[in-house]
Amino acid sequence: MRKLVLLAAIAAIASARIADRWQELVVTGLHAAGDGDYNRAELLFNQAVHEAEAFGPTDPRLAATWNNLGVIYRRHGKSRQAEGAFRRASLIFGRIDASGMDAGNVALNLGLVLMDEALFEAAEPLLQRALGIFQTRFGAASAKAAVAGFNLGEAFRHQKKFDSAEAMFKQASDIIEANFGVASPDLAATLNSRALNFAAQGDYRRAEPMFKLALSIWGAAPGTHAAEKAATLNSYETMLRHTGRIR
Repeated sequence: MRKLVLLAAIAAIASARIADRWQELVVTGLHAAGDGDYNRAELLFNQAVHEAEAFGPTDPRLAATWNNLGVIYRRHGKSRQAEGAFRRASLIFGRIDASGMDAGNVALNLGLVLMDEALFEAAEPLLQRALGIFQTRFGAASAKAAVAGFNLGEAFRHQKKFDSAEAMFKQASDIIEANFGVASPDLAATLNSRALNFAAQGDYRRAEPMFKLALSIWGAAPGTHAAEKAATLNSYETMLRHTGRIR
């Protein structure tokens, strides 16, 4: 009996040391990612995954570490590795609480990386799942629902499901405008996507004012949005050339 207690005590000490090491790796990895040092962040989070495996196959810390590693892989341009990490996190969070916020966040992340790979059909159900979770957890008019809905709209748009895309974009636009105002850069992003969606259908009359408003918001927004503005302007000018209004 004394031996069992001793073994339990040793195990508890070892577990505490693993937890401390894991936490140190995660914190240091987050700092490295914040500094843009993704090589170091990737190394640290891989080490953190190794430490977290000692917590057990269904421990939320292991799932969270896989998710964080997936984020680092995606920022580093390693979409296939990111997909694998997100799938591991999704599997664990699905066992813990399939309708929980963490499961929703990982579903969103996995959907986004699949869209990076142009796998829009595969991304669609994941983004729908994330949207449903966020609507239930935070409300239909929440910022989290707007993010998931906007990206679901993008998945629809790339599959030429134009009506479904517009419904998602309109919903996201309304939420963003209500929560952040008409000068929000996020509103400009939704307007640009709505314009692209209309232009793809040949509905240039509805696309043009949205391109113009998006450009106006990008131009007035604080911070650096040169890339977004340039992309929107390029799309607008492409439409004008297509209609013969500029050469």
